Amino acid sequence: MFEVREMQDGTIYTVNHAQRHCDCGHFQVERLPCRHVLTCFANQHLDWQVYVHDVYKMSEICKVYR
Repeated sequence: MFEVREMQDGTIYTVNHAQRHCDCGHFQVERLPCRHVLTCFANQHLDWQVYVHDVYKMSEICKVYR
């Protein structure tokens, strides 16, 4: 679990990458890492691409057109 503080207003968001959860809600809904998740991953040297849902991957998009 990580906490990320917004520079603009000081809001703190909790990120749990194991559960694919961020308090902002974007990570769960869009299934793409939000800016809070990306910040946390950059700090911990984690690969953010692992957390992108398959539906967004080019291999899956190509299957749609086959």
